[in-house]
Amino acid sequence: MAFTYEFEQETDGRWIAEIPEVPGAIAYGITLEEAAAQAEAIALRTLGEFREVFDRWAELKRQLLEFKRVAEKCGKLKKLIESWLADEDPKGTESGSTTPGSWPPSSSRQ
Repeated sequence: MAFTYEFEQETDGRWIAEIPEVPGAIAYGITLEEAAAQAEAIALRTLGEFREVFDRWAELKRQLLEFKRVAEKCGKLKKLIESWLADEDPKGTESGSTTPGSWPPSSSRQ
């Protein structure tokens, strides 16, 4: 992975290396090369952590979408159960119908 570096030399001779596109990727070194290597190590660790967070977020999003799908099914199931408890015909056929596949008649209809 190629990074863009910015360098600055302190008055005491130490070097500061920064990789602007990665927040917090800034390091000191006695030499320019040492500062660059340390800044790169920080950048790679930071990007790795970002990737882990992104992967966890993507898995949570997948789980939330699955939960939403199940909840929508449960909502439909809840309406069906409520209609059963109200002794209604959930298929929309006439009350007391014995058409195959329709809501079975209640005990009072038998």
